[in-house]
Amino acid sequence: MTRAVRRRFARVLAVRPPQRPARRRVPVAYPALVGVTATAAVLGGVVAGLLTLLYGGVIAYAIRAHRATRATAARRAAALDAIADAAAALRAGSSSAALPLIADPVLSAQVNAAVEVAGETGAPLAELFDRIEEEHRGATRAAARAAAEAAGAWMTAVLLLILPVGGVALGHFIGVDSVAVLLRTPIGGACALAAASLQLAGLLWVRRIAVARPPRDRHQRDLPLAAELLGAVLRVGVPVDHGVLAVARALPLGERLTRVGRALRLGAAPAEAWRHLADLDGAQRLITAAIRSAGSGAALAATLRRIAGDLRAAEADRAEARARRAAVLLVLPLGLCFLPAFVLAGLAPVVIAVVGQLSQ
Repeated sequence: MTRAVRRRFARVLAVRPPQRPARRRVPVAYPALVGVTATAAVLGGVVAGLLTLLYGGVIAYAIRAHRATRATAARRAAALDAIADAAAALRAGSSSAALPLIADPVLSAQVNAAVEVAGETGAPLAELFDRIEEEHRGATRAAARAAAEAAGAWMTAVLLLILPVGGVALGHFIGVDSVAVLLRTPIGGACALAAASLQLAGLLWVRRIAVARPPRDRHQRDLPLAAELLGAVLRVGVPVDHGVLAVARALPLGERLTRVGRALRLGAAPAEAWRHLADLDGAQRLITAAIRSAGSGAALAATLRRIAGDLRAAEADRAEARARRAAVLLVLPLGLCFLPAFVLAGLAPVVIAVVGQLSQ
């Protein structure tokens, strides 16, 4: 970001100086887990210690990941609220619309891009902030819908995870010591460790299927914002080639946009200039609109807003489709990992103990 732009919007950015990162402390749960594991190994044997270490580690990791996810969501919501407040203050004519330091790298990069483009071209910064907020609010809603789609499968996985305990309780009810079989006999210990390994593999498999991932291509992710920024720039009367180059300097998509802007500045035909975006999914409508409205930046600006909205809607639809597909795919780890683990840890020790009693 140039010094002139940063000076012009210094009160909007309000970026605090970087702070020295705090020393990372070892969570209390880890030493406690080691202590509990050692106690279980002394009282119940090696198998009990290994099982305690495995399941205790899984529980500690799940709690920590849940807290981190909630903290990240809270920080993101606070940042979006601050962006909305800054946009409202700018529309009201305030000269002081400060933003806190934004920890999310994607959101921070987009805010800086909007500030840079607004400072260089005179585009309304409040409108750009509104578009950024709208994009991320929509992504948050899509992620919530995806999580709701996968919640049923997650609950099924958790129930199957603890189902072997029911098998052990059943053995105790009929007078069979399933715990002794699992912890004190070689075949029982093998069944217990195999079941634990299957459950761990099932959890990793479920997590891989259910956790939503952003698009791998950063350029693809930035395409809607690029259309929004370019549309805002063109609405204030900036020439198309200058607007494209201004947006290119602010976004990671810039290499392709720079080639487009330079080609337009050198007098290339619109079809030839905009073909540099042809390899991006969803860019075809933008290219077609740019070619059809080559003689009018205002007409292109009106079209770009609709295209950006359609691109975001299409990404939301793809996210929901991935969530529905994940809900179907989650049947695989349930059937191939959790159910065999239940048989090994819940039913097999009961059968082994009953057979042992009958053979005496």
